[in-house]
Amino acid sequence: MAVYQTIMYCVGPGSVLLWMLLWGADCDTQPRAEEVELFSSDKQLTLGWRSEPPNLWNEIKLPFVTGGPVLQACVKRGQRSVLSKWIERRDAHHLLMDISIAQEEESSGELSPLKVHLFDTDNAITRFLNGQTVLDLQNSKLFSNSDPPSSIPKHLNRSLSLNLGPVTRRGFQLAFSYTGECVFIASIRLYYRACPDIVSNLTSFVKTGAQSGPVLGHCVEGAVESSPPVRECDMDGVWRSQQGVCSCERGHEEMDNTCKACRIGYYKSTNGRGECQLCPPNTRTTKEGSENCECLKGFSRLSSDPHDLGCS
Repeated sequence: MAVYQTIMYCVGPGSVLLWMLLWGADCDTQPRAEEVELFSSDKQLTLGWRSEPPNLWNEIKLPFVTGGPVLQACVKRGQRSVLSKWIERRDAHHLLMDISIAQEEESSGELSPLKVHLFDTDNAITRFLNGQTVLDLQNSKLFSNSDPPSSIPKHLNRSLSLNLGPVTRRGFQLAFSYTGECVFIASIRLYYRACPDIVSNLTSFVKTGAQSGPVLGHCVEGAVESSPPVRECDMDGVWRSQQGVCSCERGHEEMDNTCKACRIGYYKSTNGRGECQLCPPNTRTTKEGSENCECLKGFSRLSSDPHDLGCS
């Protein structure tokens, strides 16, 4: 599981500024974004993907290429496709792909793209469907038909974090189609980014896949909602700024992103960000987390008197 740098959000009046590795007032320190892997060809002994027409895509092992099987389409020109097995979506809402490919130069001088297709589906499909192409991939460093197989790794082009788009069903299938002379796909990795568990602004949010929409948070113990706390996880696996507020309830004050009960001898009579106050003269508390102070024996005050007024 890969990680990214820590990011801090600083919230100022009327705006939200994204600062990298800086600290400012009211900053929201975030843990590192996560990458959740759904598939890696490097970890497979065999792929078993469906070639159409049959046998025009093959699984091979290339010299000097480590990892799993390599997909090859080098039999003849013309449309040929290869369809993956069904892959469970899990908590993904937006798919990303890392891929390594090598392409042979073409006699016409015009290079055909390797087309990438994505099928968002609840159940496995068994045939390639001519649908929307989500990516067209082309290499800049090509090999010729006179190059030995051992030289192919030198012509591999690795592309990272390619955006395949949203997924909403139970699972999906990936497909490639090609009309050029020869192409090798040496590595395929499919994954999504996720915002990790976070506690900030007296609110906890659970791990959530990127682009999943608004997520409702929960106030920490001792805090109450002033308005429902909501956040969204953006494409990079970073939580956006929080909408809505949690604040410490009566008898509690904010300390290190928690709500601590007021000590004996202190009180807090309202919800909000205020601190616990020392009991006024001739009053006391008998337990932690008190909302007001009671008069000592032999002292009194009117029921209409404010909480910060001592007893006489």
